[in-house]
Amino acid sequence: MAVATEDIKKYLPEHYKKVLRLIPEGSAKPIQVSEIEKLTGFSSQRIRSCVSDSIITYGILVATSNVAGRSGYYFPETQEDIEATIANMNSRISYLSKRVQAFKNAPDPEQMDFDFLD
Repeated sequence: MAVATEDIKKYLPEHYKKVLRLIPEGSAKPIQVSEIEKLTGFSSQRIRSCVSDSIITYGILVATSNVAGRSGYYFPETQEDIEATIANMNSRISYLSKRVQAFKNAPDPEQMDFDFLD
């Protein structure tokens, strides 16, 4: 659900604004969470929460890239930026689904043997 620009300016929490102001337009030079941490003093969890909530609650599109040398957050400028972010998210969903399936298929933890760690 997108929120009107004036409502965003009025209701967006200040710490969200502090994070979002650091995010560049375009995929050429995305900003990494670690850099936002240094500049704001916020934890990576708080930053990710601000970005996620900005997308879901306020309709502010923040794209992500995992391309080596160009990973991080950015504001999309093109439909290709949006499509690349969707592909990135779908890849993560697929990976997480495989992890979930591994847990579903796992034996009872009480019967697991961790001797391989010795």
